[in-house]
This record gives sequence, structure tokens and C-alpha cells, in this order.
Amino acid sequence: MDPADEVLDVVDRDDRVVGRARRGEVYRRGLLHRCVFVLARDAQGRVFVHRRTASKLVFPSYYDMFVGGVLGAGEEYADAALREAGEELGVSGLPRPRPLFKFLYEGPGGGWWSYVHEVRCTLPVAPQAS
Repeated sequence: MDPADEVLDVVDRDDRVVGRARRGEVYRRGLLHRCVFVLARDAQGRVFVHRRTASKLVFPSYYDMFVGGVLGAGEEYADAALREAGEELGVSGLPRPRPLFKFLYEGPGGGWWSYVHEVRCTLPVAPQAS
């Protein structure tokens, strides 16, 4: 499936769902939606940093200290944090990421509610190539 076709919840400035739209439309129209970011630390407390792929719609080729992504329609923040961390680090069996704080981002690339989490990953990682 093309990522632009994924259906997302559209939210208001109070993070209430007001509709649904495909990701491509959400980005094109600058609609508010939901994202999770997970700070992944290893057993020594070091932070996992990676470079975003050049094909990303937002901040392509930038270095990123978070794994994460958008929430699918109807998905909860905590579930998305665990899913995204597992997918992007290439591991299964992670503990549930711990929620840290939530904020509304509005700037280059659009606007979204951002819920930041943290997880300790003591497993060997195999980062997602994409």
C-alpha cells in the first residue's frame, strides 16, 4: 500500500478527532493529525540516532533522534509508539514505551499533535531500511 493512501484521523487544536482523510490529502492540505515519537535508549543509556530516508515527505535525509510516525485512523498513541518502535528498530518484544509529554507542533512540514515516549531497548536492533 502506498503510504499516501493510509487513512489518518484529522484532529482539531484540542486533539479531538474531527474527521478522517488519506495521508496524502492530510499533508497536501496541512490538516492536523497525530504522531508519536519514541526516544530509544540502549542498555548503557545511549540514544539511537538514524538518518531519515530521502523519500520521506517531511524532513527527508535529516538526522533524527526519535523513531516514530503517524497514527492510523482509530489508533491510540501508546499502541502506535510500541508499533513504530518495533518496526523502525527491527525488534519484537519491546517493553511498552513510557509516555513523556505531548505538544502541538506547527511549522515546516505541517502541523500535528506529537506524543513523545521513551523506551529502553536492550535487544540487538536491525533498523528498518525505509
